[in-house]
Amino acid sequence: MRTDRCGLSRRRFLKGSASALALSAFPEIALADVKTGNNQELPVDYTKDIILKNCNVLDVKSSKTIENSFVIISKNKIRTVGTGAIDDTGLNKIDLNGKFVLPGLIDAHAHITLIPVFRLRPGRIPRLLDVYSIQSQKCIESGVTTIRDMGAFPSALRSLTADINSSRKKGPRIVSCNKFMNIKDGHPDIDPKDLGLLVQALSLFMGSESVHFKTADQLKNALEENSQGASFIKLTVDNKSIFLGKKNIGIYSDEHLKIIFDFAEKKGLPVACHNSMKWGFDRMIKYPVHSLEHTITDAFLTDSDIKTLVDKKISVVPTLTSEEMAMYEEAYDSTDQMHLSEFTLNELKIRRDFLNIDAFNYVDPVIHQDNFDDIKAYKKYGWDHLIENGYYLQNPEIYFSMMKYAPKNLQRMREAGVNIGCGMDAGLPFYYFGAIHREYEMLSRYGFSNGEILKSATINNANILGLEDSIGSIEPGKLADIIVLKENPLADVNAYRDVKIVIKDGIIIHNAENQA
Repeated sequence: MRTDRCGLSRRRFLKGSASALALSAFPEIALADVKTGNNQELPVDYTKDIILKNCNVLDVKSSKTIENSFVIISKNKIRTVGTGAIDDTGLNKIDLNGKFVLPGLIDAHAHITLIPVFRLRPGRIPRLLDVYSIQSQKCIESGVTTIRDMGAFPSALRSLTADINSSRKKGPRIVSCNKFMNIKDGHPDIDPKDLGLLVQALSLFMGSESVHFKTADQLKNALEENSQGASFIKLTVDNKSIFLGKKNIGIYSDEHLKIIFDFAEKKGLPVACHNSMKWGFDRMIKYPVHSLEHTITDAFLTDSDIKTLVDKKISVVPTLTSEEMAMYEEAYDSTDQMHLSEFTLNELKIRRDFLNIDAFNYVDPVIHQDNFDDIKAYKKYGWDHLIENGYYLQNPEIYFSMMKYAPKNLQRMREAGVNIGCGMDAGLPFYYFGAIHREYEMLSRYGFSNGEILKSATINNANILGLEDSIGSIEPGKLADIIVLKENPLADVNAYRDVKIVIKDGIIIHNAENQA
């Protein structure tokens, strides 16, 4: 009952007062027409088992294609996987005409209730009313059937999850930590009070995405409260801000970390750490960490560092596209003097092409243009005066520096056998849901084979989420989370761009089969 009231209050607030005020103030603004899939209905009787026939099943563990295959789905689970002829009398038959069947993709690092803007403009609220629906739908259209949410507005998350579970919205299965378990002034080091009255008002209905504890007693209380319904704990462990205008930020004391890891062990909760910098890496690998996020670091990792990751079975989710996006060349008059590598220059070109062309397909184009306009503040106000003018923009120097070390660090982790998952930090400006294929393509440019990429997107991520017994591969007894691609991603990493059918829990929730 409490969850429903929270969700209803939020909807009343957003769709009532905020929408009315915004529309009356800006009557010329129309709601966005964001492109989503065609969703042709397939004639399926869900009282009967379903057979996907005449298809090629991808074995994610062996990186092999099993030709002339079939998959039988019974209710919400995979019943049988086989090859050759079979008596399909009494089954719902879906002939895939040689297309490729693989498990539903998993995004191991996302923020589905964050809003992908640098600043909230009152006149844009009507366009943001359906942002969660759009982000959820984009997940499904891109083949992502499960996400690990790495920090959310709690009330918004409960409301969205309820809508997805009741089929009011199409969206992925969500595994969440609820809030960031961060210390006061620790990353993300932005207080709603610094962002204006509108953000403060929204936070009353959506909750805060951060704990911002100060004392050990506040930490203990926050751990108990935030663990309700959570599947893991999320820490933020760097010692420097990523935002221009800020420097050192709040860090956990040794006492804080002991409290956190003792609590995690008692409750059986894995601990994931936001960690971009070597300082935090060196500290956290001494603890029983489950996964490190964004960890390509700002210095070379030693052989001992990588051995520790392997020995302690610490997974890494590098979120490469988020680091690429944060190389804000727009902040400079010229990047020529920076002596960039050929690799980095190529990434900048790919980034530029995405932002100028493809990005408009994944978000309201007006919102995307607003984000473009906001990064003009780098030059308009100067790096030292951004915060005083209301702009919390990332320090691009951090990410250009990381790109110097990223390729070698990640390749050495891969070669050593570190469990590498993938996610793209979607939910933030320029990190738009639905573009997960960019992470796969970037892994390819980092030297990963197509088989390794498929594993990262499926079974590796399932392991990170603790769901390897339920999802992540096409096997009898697992949940029927299945996607159909036109081409084979083991042969061409670009195949993930053309998702034809998405099945979640045995139900077809996206069908683009009749599209070109």
